[in-house]
This record gives sequence, structure tokens and C-alpha cells, in this order.
Amino acid sequence: MARSVLSLAVLLGCGFGCAPRAPVLPSPNTDPSPDRQHLWTVEVHSVDDAAQAEEAASAARLRFDEPVTVEHIGGTYHVRVGRFKTEDEAGAFSDVARERGYRGAHAVSTPESPAES
Repeated sequence: MARSVLSLAVLLGCGFGCAPRAPVLPSPNTDPSPDRQHLWTVEVHSVDDAAQAEEAASAARLRFDEPVTVEHIGGTYHVRVGRFKTEDEAGAFSDVARERGYRGAHAVSTPESPAES
């Protein structure tokens, strides 16, 4: 009997005398709360080199009156322009950015206000 209990515990992946596993909870970033304000911005450039990102940000600051930020996410530097309350506003601005030569400009939702750089 003891052997079958041990075999069952090993088969279930918890070993003999194991504690119950903790439940897996969603990441706080994937569960938007009603009090968290989401803003929109327009990404005009992304690159994996910090110096190149800063050069692109400097050029964008000369072309736009909106705030320009550089965000480092997962090894990539994202150059983003503006802070907009709605996706429509950001979409309209991405059209302006494309007209000014940023062919890949697109609206991006961000859960927090990006820090100006």
C-alpha cells in the first residue's frame, strides 16, 4: 500500500509528502484595473542600440512639438512621440508622423504615462 501511494505521488509530480501547489495568478500588467489610466502614444522608431535610439529621439524632437520618449522594453529601445487620451487621437497623429517620413509610425497603448527623455 505504501508503495502505491508513493507511486501515485510521483506520478502526479509532487513527490512524497508534498505541499499543494500555489495557484497561478495572472500578471498585474495583464489585468487592467478601472483606476489605471491608459494613454496612447505613437511609436516612430525602434532599435536595439541605445545611442541610435537617442539620435532618433533627437531628430524626432526637431520634427514634432509633442513630447518624445525612449522606452527600453525587452532589449529594444522604442522611440515614441506624444501622449494621447484616445486611440483615435494617436491614430491621427501617426498619419502626421508618416507624412513626415516615419513610414512605420503606429499608435501604441501604454498603461502609464511614459517618462520624458
